[in-house]
Amino acid sequence: MPAGASYESNPEAQAKYLYRQSREASLGVEPGHSLLTPHHRFPEQTYVVERLDQIGDGATLQVQAPKKRIFISVPPHIKDKAVVWYPGATVAQIERSIARAAGLPDNAAIELRDGDDVVVLSPTIPNDIHLWVVNTVLRPSPATAPRERPQATGSRVLNSSRGQMSSVSSVASTERQIGCRCAAVHGQLE
Repeated sequence: MPAGASYESNPEAQAKYLYRQSREASLGVEPGHSLLTPHHRFPEQTYVVERLDQIGDGATLQVQAPKKRIFISVPPHIKDKAVVWYPGATVAQIERSIARAAGLPDNAAIELRDGDDVVVLSPTIPNDIHLWVVNTVLRPSPATAPRERPQATGSRVLNSSRGQMSSVSSVASTERQIGCRCAAVHGQLE
């Protein structure tokens, strides 16, 4: 139903919505899932069960859960690798799956790109899109994070995305390392 529209103003839409809700409740199927059963004349074909009277004794039933799928590429080795998840997956779980599929550690900070655009990850991202995975900087995992603050002699800056302080020299060092890796990958390092 479009935003701002009401069921009172559209009785047909209200009837369809109520029918779908009652069908899902009477069949015990989660919203968005489909209940399939083999056709009685053509057993290799299935059809969606819409009413209880379509199911007979001894019927074989199959619940079909919709899945989401995107394709990722990580230069130079990984091209068009599928990453799949089902409803209920969190953004963090999807991000970890993408990092694993890209051959990166689970705690890698990744950025998804579509051309020059940065894509924000969402469980409702459209199916079958192709995204490029860019490894930014490794995030410290709780198991490997230092327990006490290191003593820094240089200036310190606030990393606003994590609310942590980092020394300028370590930030510059990390940027140099990442820049060297990128240049080496693209054959620009002498």
